[in-house]
Amino acid sequence: MTEQETQLKETKEPVIVDETKPPHAGGRPTKYKLKYCKDIVEFFDVPKYRIAKDNKGKEYTIPNDIPFLSEFARKVKVTEPTLLEWCKKNKEFSTAYKISKQLQKEFLIVNGLNGGYNATAYIFTAKNITDMRDVQEVKDITTDPISNEDFNKYIDLKIKEREDGKKTADIGGKDKSSKGLV
Repeated sequence: MTEQETQLKETKEPVIVDETKPPHAGGRPTKYKLKYCKDIVEFFDVPKYRIAKDNKGKEYTIPNDIPFLSEFARKVKVTEPTLLEWCKKNKEFSTAYKISKQLQKEFLIVNGLNGGYNATAYIFTAKNITDMRDVQEVKDITTDPISNEDFNKYIDLKIKEREDGKKTADIGGKDKSSKGLV
């Protein structure tokens, strides 16, 4: 018998349950702490390279190890997916995460442009841990747009030419053979 049941039986008065406490949501309590917002930014805000000297005294740069999200997760004793969940549930952590990803991107760019990485490895890493992607620009080289009707006439004419063995084409009243379209 619970304490409340015993109290109810003895006093015959109703027991008041404290309804001001929110019900427990269940599951393991979060390990999230607000201080992790500052910690993650500091973790990623590290020197990008160090200066070294060769045996003749000439200075050169050596890239430092890039900080990874998985390393920070291990540091705070959680997993990478947990950090991403924190981003969804905590606006301030989400902001700190975005700042950290930008720092990581800058780290890669600075060392990549300084020749600190193998080009292939650099491109692969940059595409996979940042928002950088290859972009192909497609230019419209047509300077004389034609209507669908004129285009269909042109195609019909080209089909007829192939059947007849002729080599002249007319689009919308203009001869295009001199422009290399035949």
